[in-house]
Amino acid sequence: MSILRKKIIMRNTILIPTDFSGTSLLLLKQVALTSSSVSDVIFLYSKSMPDSITDLLFYSPSRVLNNSIPKEFRDGCSIMKNRYSEKIGSIKYEIFHGNTRNSFRNLVNAFRVDKVILAKDYSLQLSANEFDPTSLILHSGVPIHEVDLNLGTYVREQDLIAQLLTN
Repeated sequence: MSILRKKIIMRNTILIPTDFSGTSLLLLKQVALTSSSVSDVIFLYSKSMPDSITDLLFYSPSRVLNNSIPKEFRDGCSIMKNRYSEKIGSIKYEIFHGNTRNSFRNLVNAFRVDKVILAKDYSLQLSANEFDPTSLILHSGVPIHEVDLNLGTYVREQDLIAQLLTN
């Protein structure tokens, strides 16, 4: 009698704070190149809630995300997922409105985040009502992996995209 053995695939959940730039895609590539298991990736977009009652009445997180994510970023994610399909299990986009440590811990627990990936040499490029969750991340107790992307002072977005397509 033969014994069937199931191959257990270990998965982990990686959180990457994002401004939907090429730098976030480079962090995704770094996850794919260095991970020893399949990773489910969550791009975390941090934005303050609207202030007006009217805006709140018609508020839709999915609409906010759809309007915020550039087509080029979605295409880059698709390319990375297809190219590294054995390392990237899924890619999700989540919006975060909290501004306290507890709200971030709740998010981490809800999505069962195993690790946060941050770029050492890059600060999120923020526009109106967006905020950088790095201080919340640093105090959350979640393991953090900082990646040195060697971006220098200024790198064109097209050059970042070109780095995605090379090994």
